[in-house]
Amino acid sequence: MRKGWLAFAAVGLVGLGFTAGRVMSQDMGGGEKKPEGGAGEHQPTPEEMEAWMKYMTPGPEHQQMAAAAGEWNAAVKMWMGGPTAPATESTGTAKFRMIFGGRYQIQEFNGSMMGMPFEGMSLSGFDNALKEHFGTWVDSMGTGIMLAKGKADDKGIVTCSGTMTDPRGLAYEIREVFTHKDKDTMVFEMYIKGQEYKDEFRMMEITYTRKK
Repeated sequence: MRKGWLAFAAVGLVGLGFTAGRVMSQDMGGGEKKPEGGAGEHQPTPEEMEAWMKYMTPGPEHQQMAAAAGEWNAAVKMWMGGPTAPATESTGTAKFRMIFGGRYQIQEFNGSMMGMPFEGMSLSGFDNALKEHFGTWVDSMGTGIMLAKGKADDKGIVTCSGTMTDPRGLAYEIREVFTHKDKDTMVFEMYIKGQEYKDEFRMMEITYTRKK
């Protein structure tokens, strides 16, 4: 089934480019349009179509993300100096919204870091085929991207793992935990280990409170 699905996806992309090329050719006087459905053209099977529909249809996980849509206040704690260092605290605001028909969630974050304005953006989703959550992060304090993937437990707490790179080019293991406390409260925690930190410790905690 997976092999057939990939073939269907590849044919769809190639067909899209082929159609665009024919339209341009016709607009430029390149000849008559040929009828669709010629010999050798791939026709997806019912099984492939069913798999595609399941893959593209938002499910309960996407509905849970959609419930966070709106504007939030954020209380941020960071332990940048290591597990024994005191936390630095700041505040910010976040806006969550769904895109592409409820398939993905974007977060736009504004706050401050080290006394400077800070902007960040995440793109999150749930892959129906792989049955896993994922999230990416970019911000104004760097030029790279962070990716984490994971699962939700039976309480709906999502835990994702990945790597991040610091300005020196050193890689760290990260673990992110996202908890929906209630419809108006969410908590994000990020744990880190690697390099000088052999034992995992909590580097960041953000408590989101929905704006009224």
